[in-house]
Amino acid sequence: MTKSDNTRNLPLSFLTILIFFFSMTSVSVSLAAMDPDPYGHRVALVIGNGTYQDPTLNLPNPQRDAMAMWHALEELKFEVTPAINYTQREMLAAIEEFSRKIRGDSVALFYYAGHGVGIGGQNYLVPKDAGAKELEDKVTERLVSANAVLKEMRRNRLNILILDACRNDPGRGVSLAIEGFSKMTGGVGEAVIAYSTAEGERALDGPPGKNSYYTKHWLAQMQVPGQELADVLRKIKAGTQADTDNKQIPWQEWSVTGRFYFLPLEEDPSLPKEDLLPPKLPFWQTPLGMLAIIIAIAAFAGILAFVIARGKKARRNETAPSPAPTPTPPVNADSGTAPTPVPTPNVDADEETATLRAMATAGRFDGILAKILSDEQAYTSSATLPATAVDVLVGGEQYPQAIQGVTFALKRFPDSLRLRQLHGLALRRNGQLNDAIYQLNLLYEQGNRDAETLGMLAATWADMWERRQENSDAPGARARDALEKSRNLYEEAFTAFPADIYTGINAASKSALLGEREKAVAYAGKVLARLEKMKKGRGGKLSPDYWERATEAEARLLEGDWAQARDLYHVARVDFQDETGSIRSTAAQLQRLLGILEVPDDIKAELAREFNIRL
Repeated sequence: MTKSDNTRNLPLSFLTILIFFFSMTSVSVSLAAMDPDPYGHRVALVIGNGTYQDPTLNLPNPQRDAMAMWHALEELKFEVTPAINYTQREMLAAIEEFSRKIRGDSVALFYYAGHGVGIGGQNYLVPKDAGAKELEDKVTERLVSANAVLKEMRRNRLNILILDACRNDPGRGVSLAIEGFSKMTGGVGEAVIAYSTAEGERALDGPPGKNSYYTKHWLAQMQVPGQELADVLRKIKAGTQADTDNKQIPWQEWSVTGRFYFLPLEEDPSLPKEDLLPPKLPFWQTPLGMLAIIIAIAAFAGILAFVIARGKKARRNETAPSPAPTPTPPVNADSGTAPTPVPTPNVDADEETATLRAMATAGRFDGILAKILSDEQAYTSSATLPATAVDVLVGGEQYPQAIQGVTFALKRFPDSLRLRQLHGLALRRNGQLNDAIYQLNLLYEQGNRDAETLGMLAATWADMWERRQENSDAPGARARDALEKSRNLYEEAFTAFPADIYTGINAASKSALLGEREKAVAYAGKVLARLEKMKKGRGGKLSPDYWERATEAEARLLEGDWAQARDLYHVARVDFQDETGSIRSTAAQLQRLLGILEVPDDIKAELAREFNIRL
């Protein structure tokens, strides 16, 4: 251990005492001056219906608006229950889930974008399975009461309802002889009900591919630090009127006595807080003032120590002058040593990919991330290598690093489909299912409906189904809805890309899990027909791919060819016994199917032993 320099320790010890003194005398002041969020726990229900089973009701923007609102609210610490393009049953289940999250100290926010109607003095939200004729006939059985949502919110400290819907007809371009949203009351205590337009007027949808005028301003104003709710509403109204040339004038009902900040500031003297805080303290007594004093003392002590140390060093070096620097030879000097070559910007993508995989094998994942974050031309000129590097991180189960890398790469290449897909995949593998659904749904809504995007989104909804099954708080309907979404996406992918046997077998198995056996058998038959063509193309040889073999086994199982399925599963497991991860995945899927299919007991027992399954 090296002996310490007492000259340096004296100022540090003095500083330590000062910090201790100020911290002890400021505890009560700091606690008193703290500006807590007066509404505490934050929950939100976000509904956006734009794709209806009756195409005459379709709207281009609500799902985009709702997804943007969902993401923004999560960043503002709201626990969000999302409901995008939901049927009546799904909407009611989402409302029930939302109501369970509400506590007495909650700030609860409800956002709705889509068709809204007023019938008999009651307001209704229009689910995706309602039709235009029902609305014209004022039939409410297929609608969802907005007042039912309001009722669930009565026990909160603060309620914020945002309704981006017409108030003259079901709206936003559809002309029906029926009222839109009317004024909502109902004794909800502290509440703000914000309408996108005045009563009797229409809400405009906004430019193609963009958020509605009203929602656009909500997204912007909520995220302004230190802006109080009343100011948020004023700026939203002014911005919407300006964007629409006064054709759309937002309106609100207001019954709030306190203040609420979506993004509160810890300290902002310009904000009036006399009803929330004790009298304002002198600056030197505030935490910020005391910190400034401590920093000033620390700076003085540091300068003093630095001057003393420099003086000592100068005295030590008086008799030992520094040696003259060694001259650096010119680049072209004939010194016998070649100059350091300048790296060529032309990097072979295959070689760099091999390097990335070798780094992963060696466990050098930090180095892979560093490459993504670097200014190397190979990683700044094209999205190809950054995407490959992220893919390698995902394959190595380094999900937080993959998310960090892909987020950075997307700033350089925001339009890269592959990077955006990998963003969703990394989030899903990291367990951030809502975020993954949000990112992949954006791709879907923007028209990217290739087999990979559809498959990723379907797989994420399948994970959501499993999570909701495990969560005792999630009702069965919510779990089933997630499974239906997964199956429908796999179905869409297989219909558009019939050569993709993997989306086909997933559409089949998810149909079976939903109890739709005939549909499951039909899809399994199509998959087997495709596999037969592939086998003929190989001259009748077995596939060298594990998943192709496992897919055939699963299809036979779904068709009820039990013995053939058992034999195919066995051969696949034996021939590919080193692919332990794939075999575990097959075992998990097989366990689900054996739980619902009428497989003979002897074959079920054999398969259970083969894959170490507990029945």
